[in-house]
Amino acid sequence: MSLTSDEVNFLVYRYLLEAGFTHAAFVFGAESSITKSGINGKEVPVGALVSFIQKGFQYMELEANLNEEGTDVYGEYTPLQARDILVKDIDELKVTVREMKEAAQQEQQDFLAAGPKEIPEFAIRRLAGHSQEVICLAWCPTSNLLASASSDGTARIWDLQDTGSSGSGRVCVCRHAPQGGAAGTVELTCLEWSPDGQALATGASDNAVRLFSREGVVRSLLAGHRGMVMAVRWNKRGDLLLSGSLDGSLIVWDAKAGQQSKAYSHHGAPIVDADWRNNTMFASCSQDGSIAVCKLSDGKPLRHWQGAHSADINSLRWEPSGKLLASCSDDGTVKVWQATSDKPVHTLSGHVGSVTAVRWGQSSSGKSHLASCGDDGSVRVWDAEAGACVHVFDEHASAVTLIAWSPDATYLASGDASGRLLVWSLRSGGVVRSMQAPSTVYDLRFNKDSSLLACCTSETQPILVADLRRQA
Repeated sequence: MSLTSDEVNFLVYRYLLEAGFTHAAFVFGAESSITKSGINGKEVPVGALVSFIQKGFQYMELEANLNEEGTDVYGEYTPLQARDILVKDIDELKVTVREMKEAAQQEQQDFLAAGPKEIPEFAIRRLAGHSQEVICLAWCPTSNLLASASSDGTARIWDLQDTGSSGSGRVCVCRHAPQGGAAGTVELTCLEWSPDGQALATGASDNAVRLFSREGVVRSLLAGHRGMVMAVRWNKRGDLLLSGSLDGSLIVWDAKAGQQSKAYSHHGAPIVDADWRNNTMFASCSQDGSIAVCKLSDGKPLRHWQGAHSADINSLRWEPSGKLLASCSDDGTVKVWQATSDKPVHTLSGHVGSVTAVRWGQSSSGKSHLASCGDDGSVRVWDAEAGACVHVFDEHASAVTLIAWSPDATYLASGDASGRLLVWSLRSGGVVRSMQAPSTVYDLRFNKDSSLLACCTSETQPILVADLRRQA
């Protein structure tokens, strides 16, 4: 679709009239033969030319903010000056956006650097309510609502909007009654918020997936697995939910309809982890040592790396752009994959013993960082494209169980088997905050603005939420 010269001339003519340039409009209309164009002026809205130009500017600005694949905006959306859009082509605008993001990141003060290293007691909230150990946590992506999943048969949604309060605020209890009136307690295994923060998905020992509202009301009970649900993952758009089970199956659910959309059974052993690449493609790993990449439009895996690792796979995650996939294993390696290749792009060695988790972080400039942790007590940060280790953090005295990036990848938190939590600054390479939990760290998560760090442990203890900004 394109505008004809007559249509462009009419838009200019109308703009001159609307702006009060009556004489110029008369001369331009006569020279361009506007009256012979056949365009009905009553059908053209007021301000049409300005509206077209503004929309064009917005399109150029959006395109300049897209990642390399053109699939999503990377980092914080960066507005551009009209003058830049007028005089630069799209490649030059992309460079301008990247430079602005990098400059903003450099200017950002490290708000943790000036505070005390050990988090003071008054800055730690204790959220009590679960009667058994808490397995995992998840912050709502749009607000300070913290969800927790426990072996006591409940998920809880804690309202921590008032970060200055010492209490837990409003709590919604999401109860999981056994299906069909069966006896016993349903143990929760996993949970995740939808991208818009309006729905919470949980997986449990009764083989079911449940969807709750943020008020704790059950929206759907999704039954289809024949074994305990080990992973629930929303796609980026939030319309599909992926679940993986001990029965070796993966099911894609239509979240709005509350119905099964597609099922997969290509793994020959229990599912360990899964992650969406985008809205229509995901990866999964199994205790059979294989990794598979599936596309919803295909009936079989796009890639199925049999023997991807020589021992159990513990975790896998896509890079935010979807270009690379990272996996880690008890074989002591981290591997980086591409969906277009039959073999790993890199095999990253350095850990001694099992590698327990891999996580990607993305800075405000759009640069991705890959982190891993292991039984050797170390945390490593890798340049995944080059296949090189760029940081080794080794201040833990016991096995590191989990790691978590802050949303802007400025900080990396790690927790170990002794309950020690450390927050590292990627910029300085040192510890900027630390905290002692009562036992092995099961999960830890930053909230959306990196001001709060939540963790749960292996014993029936309150959830700890540290306010990283409070110093006095």
